[in-house]
Amino acid sequence: MGKKVEWKFNSEQISDATTNIDIKSDAVRHGWKRTIQRVAVEDETTACTEIRLGYIDKMELIAWLAEQETPQAGVLYWVKDLVVLTEGQQLIVRFTGSSSPDALNVYATGFEEEVR
Repeated sequence: MGKKVEWKFNSEQISDATTNIDIKSDAVRHGWKRTIQRVAVEDETTACTEIRLGYIDKMELIAWLAEQETPQAGVLYWVKDLVVLTEGQQLIVRFTGSSSPDALNVYATGFEEEVR
């Protein structure tokens, strides 16, 4: 394996009450892989209907890995299972049924490794 670097992704989006709000990380670079060690999500303001966590590939296909139905407002939900993404893939978190102007947050940490 080649070089290894820390990776962090923090994002807050204000809901406009659209049915699904997707928050996506950047895509994994060519010649690298990303290991996500922890993802935490919350609807800070009011409870939404559902939160889903997965990854999206180069063809825009989504593979869902976890979900939380009827999450409570202001409660941090997290996944500690390792998620390994390869070149071109992105982390995606989908908030369904949020209200306007909910604050939707995603916090993820891990590392990237050069694999060429």
